[in-house]
Amino acid sequence: MESRNILLRILAGLGWLVVLYFLSNMIIGMIVGAIAGASTETYEAGKVAGTEASLSFFQAYGSFVLLGQLLVFSVLAFMGKLPGTTKYKSAKDS
Repeated sequence: MESRNILLRILAGLGWLVVLYFLSNMIIGMIVGAIAGASTETYEAGKVAGTEASLSFFQAYGSFVLLGQLLVFSVLAFMGKLPGTTKYKSAKDS
């Protein structure tokens, strides 16, 4: 099997870290905002409540969220589950 260049593995890992960071922050922010905005009467009030709740959540728990993101990324990259982070290229079907 042909081995993958270490620089490409590092770049792929950094790319996946950025994707995982933004995607998980968006999902967590949407959930927190939706829960906070669900108890309001109007759309505008829900938007304001959701934005404030999301910002305060990330100010209070942002470091724990980042630690969790780094932990999930490290496990997935170490196990080779993320595309481009494995040592060997996958064999193509002939």
